Amino acid sequence: MPQTVQNRSQLIELLSMAAGIEHSLVAQYLYAALSMKASVEEGLTEGQLVDVAQWERMILMVARQEMEHLGLVCNLLTSIGGAPAFRIPSFPYETPLLPHSMELLPFSESTLKRFVCFEAPDDQRPSYCQTTPTPVPGPFQFHTVQDLYALIRQGFQTLGAQPGLFLVDSASQLDGSQIGTDFPHLGSSGGAYDVFLFTVQDLDSALRAIDLIVEQGEGATTHQQDPGNPSHFEVFTTMLADLQGRTDGLAPARAVVSNPCLYAREGATVLTDSGARLVAQLFQDAYNTMLFMLVRLFAHVNESEEELTELRNAAFFPFMTMVIRPMSEILTALPSGVAGLNAGPVFEVDPGLDFLPHRTAAWVMLSERIHQHAQDASVCAGHYGSDGPGPRLTYIAESLALMAQRFDSSMGVS
Repeated sequence: MPQTVQNRSQLIELLSMAAGIEHSLVAQYLYAALSMKASVEEGLTEGQLVDVAQWERMILMVARQEMEHLGLVCNLLTSIGGAPAFRIPSFPYETPLLPHSMELLPFSESTLKRFVCFEAPDDQRPSYCQTTPTPVPGPFQFHTVQDLYALIRQGFQTLGAQPGLFLVDSASQLDGSQIGTDFPHLGSSGGAYDVFLFTVQDLDSALRAIDLIVEQGEGATTHQQDPGNPSHFEVFTTMLADLQGRTDGLAPARAVVSNPCLYAREGATVLTDSGARLVAQLFQDAYNTMLFMLVRLFAHVNESEEELTELRNAAFFPFMTMVIRPMSEILTALPSGVAGLNAGPVFEVDPGLDFLPHRTAAWVMLSERIHQHAQDASVCAGHYGSDGPGPRLTYIAESLALMAQRFDSSMGVS
């Protein structure tokens, strides 16, 4: 079977696979980070709490950089005439990457080992990652992230050597300056969100994007010489060694279900607690609304700069920080309905997630979704009243209502 990318269609196929992997890694890293305990009331000492908070911060940093990688892959796709790719299968699912499956798991030693395997350079793969690889359907075989990006890099070098590969200019792509993330600050490997997102216009910028993804993930010489800017492999390897070296009986994570879902599916855990189901449904719906906005951002057609600015603000700032993260934290503290286990966020992508070609219809649909989320959040808050997560859910409902009003006013939706 050929291992040489020979045409545009094959390169788009490989980039779409890469986008799915980056998106899946984001979800898995977020799930692990947000499963971690957050107070001494959960059985941690003050010293342990400091260490756990640092681990959570580092995993969230990695997740933010994986979001950057997803954005770069989407720009690579757009630049050669493909469509941004945000769809992923429902967890758990098989993957050609070692150790063979994508799963939403709470933070633990075994979960960290999986993360190490995902990010390990080919020449530093630990023995526990060496298992029989799953064959990849199609003409290309890859079993590590590094293998996949080597194929993509070869494809760009081969096809980009002649004119005609790059079809879409930077005006139709997204860069970090447009969403306010691209400015350096001390102790960070990127902007405010550890993200440097740039557009792809030619072979040089395409190769720079690919090399950055591989360098941040597996670790290149530049990262290995800079302890303040570690690769993802180094982050997880160090974290695993720290966890294995502890003698204080630390249990850093809540007892959270694996692969939570709302409806029965092989390998997944159905949430049966009524309150958890309400919150999980809201989380899933809101997560998909955020993805719809991101699809529109990366594949915009005739929006004005003012309209795109409003959409960027709605997608990146309120939804990421005021809806997705707090609801994840709420879910990991709620009973799941399974004895002894808490719930968790449901990262399921709508089958119909796609670019909406008609601008007005897209704005109306997004407006309707945000208004519906505000109503659903109020229902969730009412379920709990003043107890537990009730006040926090009330605040989320109020925030969503304000987002909807601002969106309607800015976009001219009536």
